[in-house]
Amino acid sequence: MKPMEIYIADVPFDDKDDSKIRPALVVKVSNERVNIFKVTTKFKNKSKKIRRLYYPIKKWKLSNFLCK
Repeated sequence: MKPMEIYIADVPFDDKDDSKIRPALVVKVSNERVNIFKVTTKFKNKSKKIRRLYYPIKKWKLSNFLCK
């Protein structure tokens, strides 16, 4: 696992005790921790507080992600 790679991960929600399988951009890898940005196509719908935890897909159709 390396920084700037995208993986599918079970990522917790920011505001409740639940999670969702979603793409995640690896930012930093250390011995005990992996720091990620959550990837979303709905970046504009997020609050400023939440947006800083996400990485927007600007050209998602070219990314090969399936969006429902």
